[in-house]
Amino acid sequence: MKTSTCSKLLVLFIAVCCFWASGAQAQNTLDRAGLTAASPAAAAYSLRQLSTTYGGPAIQVRRSSDNTTQNIGFDGSGNLDLTSLLAFVGGGDGFVSIWYDQSGLGRNATQGTLALQPRIVTSGVVETQNGRPTLTFSGGQTLQSTLTAAQATTAGNVTTTSAVFRSNTINSSLFSNSDGGA
Repeated sequence: MKTSTCSKLLVLFIAVCCFWASGAQAQNTLDRAGLTAASPAAAAYSLRQLSTTYGGPAIQVRRSSDNTTQNIGFDGSGNLDLTSLLAFVGGGDGFVSIWYDQSGLGRNATQGTLALQPRIVTSGVVETQNGRPTLTFSGGQTLQSTLTAAQATTAGNVTTTSAVFRSNTINSSLFSNSDGGA
């Protein structure tokens, strides 16, 4: 496994957005992240399975050799399935086009512009930080979610965001409330 030192921003194995969410939609209890049904998440992104009830993939990966995409899930321990990831990407690079929302609300973080997708595999080696797979963002690479401020919080409710990341520059950010120029 390789630890990247040239990235602008490393988002480590977990970036969980724990916000107040409407009870009107079916949600997964993020029991592996220490949350209960009484403290639901408005969105949850991780390279680890955060809920024992979540059966979907972790990420959709695009391989550089032919720009084909494939969903990558979790292994039996709830970690990113590195065997499937490397079998799909091969000796090239792999980029994340979708980071799936594990909350059950379908607020996936996506990036359709190839040049703006974060990297997860470089030359057949998984990007890691402290031994864990990570997404590497450099330059203007981003993933965007449809989570709005109104969905994230309402007056009187506590909003908590939990994330693990490392920045190699002073002027980088993990979250933005920008509309992306729309």
